[in-house]
Amino acid sequence: MKKSLFSAIKVCLMLLVSLVLVFALCSCNGEEAPEATQAPSTEPPAIATFKPVVEINYDKTEFTIVETTIVEYIGKGGDVVIPEKVTAIGDMAFSGRSDVTSVTFTKDVVSIGEKAFENCSGLGAGFVPPSNLSYLGDSAFAGCTGITEIEIQNKPIEVGTNIFEGCTSLKKVIIPKTFQIIPDYTFAGCSSLTDVTIDNEIVSIGEHAFDGCTSLEKFNFPTKTTKIGDYAFTGCEKLSEINFQRALDEIGYFVFNDTAWFNNQVKAQKENTPAETPAEGNADINKYILVGHDVIIYYIDDNATTLNIPDKAYGIASGAFDHCIANVETVNFTTSSSLVKLGSGAFKDAVKLTTFSLPTKVTILNNDVFSGCVSMSTFNVASKLTFVGDNAFKNCEKLTSIFLPDDITSIGDNAFYGCKALKEVTLPDSITSLGDYAFKDCNELAKVIIPLKLSDIGVQAFDNTKWYNDLSVYEEAPTENQFHIFGDGILIKADIIDNSSIVIPENVKSIAAFTFTNWGKINDREFYNSKLPKSITIPDGVTSIGDYAFYFCDNLETVFISNTVTNIGEKAFYGCKNLKLITLPESLTEIKDYAFYGCSALPEITLPSNLTSIGSYAFYDCYKLTEIEIPASVKYVGSNAFKNTSWFYYNTDEEMIVGDGVLLKVTAPSADIVLSNNVKSFAGGAFDSANIQTIKLPAAVTEIPEYAFSGCVDLKEVTGGNISKIGKRAFNGCFKIESFNAGSATVDAEAYINSSLDKAVSE
Repeated sequence: MKKSLFSAIKVCLMLLVSLVLVFALCSCNGEEAPEATQAPSTEPPAIATFKPVVEINYDKTEFTIVETTIVEYIGKGGDVVIPEKVTAIGDMAFSGRSDVTSVTFTKDVVSIGEKAFENCSGLGAGFVPPSNLSYLGDSAFAGCTGITEIEIQNKPIEVGTNIFEGCTSLKKVIIPKTFQIIPDYTFAGCSSLTDVTIDNEIVSIGEHAFDGCTSLEKFNFPTKTTKIGDYAFTGCEKLSEINFQRALDEIGYFVFNDTAWFNNQVKAQKENTPAETPAEGNADINKYILVGHDVIIYYIDDNATTLNIPDKAYGIASGAFDHCIANVETVNFTTSSSLVKLGSGAFKDAVKLTTFSLPTKVTILNNDVFSGCVSMSTFNVASKLTFVGDNAFKNCEKLTSIFLPDDITSIGDNAFYGCKALKEVTLPDSITSLGDYAFKDCNELAKVIIPLKLSDIGVQAFDNTKWYNDLSVYEEAPTENQFHIFGDGILIKADIIDNSSIVIPENVKSIAAFTFTNWGKINDREFYNSKLPKSITIPDGVTSIGDYAFYFCDNLETVFISNTVTNIGEKAFYGCKNLKLITLPESLTEIKDYAFYGCSALPEITLPSNLTSIGSYAFYDCYKLTEIEIPASVKYVGSNAFKNTSWFYYNTDEEMIVGDGVLLKVTAPSADIVLSNNVKSFAGGAFDSANIQTIKLPAAVTEIPEYAFSGCVDLKEVTGGNISKIGKRAFNGCFKIESFNAGSATVDAEAYINSSLDKAVSE
């Protein structure tokens, strides 16, 4: 999201908010009528109180600290000493501070957030990370061009990606076993790196991990490393000595191709004539480069039309045959083949390959493995295949049939997308999950057998197949809604004849994406209190999502909304406590009150560029919501719309302004506040502080919204603005306000209730 929040305090926050959630929802249950959830007619709902558990003595001109986390360094640079009892360096806290020359940590610091010291180019060679570090976020030290040596303490630690990317002076690094893995891009661009010590317990090296380490000449693989990601050593042109271990059995794309070691291997293979004819079953073995646990990473004959895979080969790396794949017509394995692993895209775009017989020990077909094999008409399976990955057979246009063994439990996204000649499919008995677009555009697919265990069918899995289209073909035109239910109670398609009343059959356990045809809108309470949908896609044609439509749908986890929906109704997703992902369309212009109230598992949301209005309490109590993108089109935000979200709570801007100049809150206000001219409007609850005494509004502000100054018990005076409207309970709890000139503004009947102005008006 962006993006991200201070990972260091997430654990503490979750403990706090989980208690709040239990309290907040214990009075609400699935059987409750919607009217029982009251709008705040007298007082806003109680807001969770977050208080620091320790007192920290520090210079407030040097740090901004929230609880025990440094959220921003505001000092003058030089040598920085982290105050005692600080436990975390927050995301981007020191980012870009090239004037910081050293940082001294106490033993209390256990977490360094994302981009915490990014581009701190002044940090010197002797930089020492905290001794008790347990979390190191993405890009934590990226661009620290002055650091020359790093040794992480041998203690359990969670690590992010890109940690030391672009540390161009880094020469020596020691990685302890507690890392477990070297994440993606960890040392990418560390052009001075020559000395790398990695503990033997490290099991995996990520994508681009050493990309661009142009000075690296030697690398020893740890004894327990089994996997290395794509492009891990791209650009390491001086790397001439590599010591492999037998544990290495999964190698990504283009891992070694840029190295001096690889070039020397290819040259030697091409120049050396074998001393004797290879034994039967090892034909052409001298044309293959094998490393680690006998994984093929390259074949030296660029013009090969036939590949005779050696018996000893345990795996084929991604991209091993890319340079010659367009010529390959035949791939041969013997009955004694040891092959177990096929890398992602191993035979991708083998356009002349017509037949393939899978070795008996291969149980997984990784992503893209046969994608684009447009001439392949026959695929033989004799193994106990358990998994078919994303795009595995995508656009294999001539494939007429496929045997799927009963051991398969999952078929990935786009697995057979565009297999136009495929006529029938029997899904295996053990399958539980079928990915998005798995058989989309398989035009000739007329017969599909779906087993009873299948419980999850992805978006448009059978779209544009004869079988799926024929579900809506009837001998006589139906007079009522028709529901097509398969597998473990999956509603895969519904032909809506009567849009005014949609009653889901009792045997439906889940609703597949793009299920409903001719659905004009989702009515109020359409799925009210339903235990059914875990994932739902609102299809094209639906223009609105009604009030309470998915109210307290406890099982709902993912929602995809098509680009025809323009508004989301009041409490539409209220109390969907397991909702983790929702995509909002560009057509959306309005989110009404309480729409996502209590969606406590939702971590992020991107609001569309045409959105103009966000209702009161729309995202209230979405505790895990750390990332929100609010477009400039938003002109109105209702009261407390984002209260009790991590995103809102941990924002420390003096003026938190979003959208088209909407003020959500002021941070650490003085008794007298003068708003900047950037503020055009403000949300109710923006001035939630008891010590404010005076407020001056900018000229652009024309409305005082409902609950605008609620809780400002010391407020005496509000001036400025060009006020034309005053909302409900705008001065709620303002017992000290002495006067306010409303002029000719339209004033709500309850605008002054529960304030000293109420008495003045009465008199």
